[in-house]
Amino acid sequence: MRSFSEIPPLVGASGGRSMAFQVWRGGRTLDLAITPRDSGAGPKIGIAPKTVVKQFGPAGAVAEALRWTWEMTRQTFEVIGRLVTARISPKTMMGPLGIAQASGDAARGGAGSLLFLVAVISLQVGILNLFPLAPLDGGHLAILAVEGVARRDMSPGIKGWIMNAGAAVIFLLIGLVLYSDISKMGFVQRLLQ
Repeated sequence: MRSFSEIPPLVGASGGRSMAFQVWRGGRTLDLAITPRDSGAGPKIGIAPKTVVKQFGPAGAVAEALRWTWEMTRQTFEVIGRLVTARISPKTMMGPLGIAQASGDAARGGAGSLLFLVAVISLQVGILNLFPLAPLDGGHLAILAVEGVARRDMSPGIKGWIMNAGAAVIFLLIGLVLYSDISKMGFVQRLLQ
């Protein structure tokens, strides 16, 4: 693992089954079998990232911000790729209910944790907004690109069809994420058992 952020998707994909971990502790490597517990916001193994506070000058802060943004963008595309290829479950996604719970947890962790969560969500929403689905900005850019290559405007009927198809895909994704959020809630899991 290069960073802590690689762990949650793997734990989420475990389906609650025991996982083999190698942990560096006290100058030696330990082999551990850990079974994730469902906390209502997805499976967890009882660890959290360590926060290291660093101070930078203006140029160093810009460089660090760009490095962090690039790393988070790479991880976002990696997770999307795993979702599309079914290497991780859609249940690992977090919708409005999960975000509300994570926001509460982050707020209890202090202003730094909350601002970090807001930055991550803003970056991911910005990336997803550039996807070429018609109601999103990326969809409008794709239509403009096609019109530019064709050197003529698409008919309003075709644009309407494209917009409706894109909106249907987005509503389907919203439904999937809400279902995922609701199915993780403790009382719903008890009802389904």
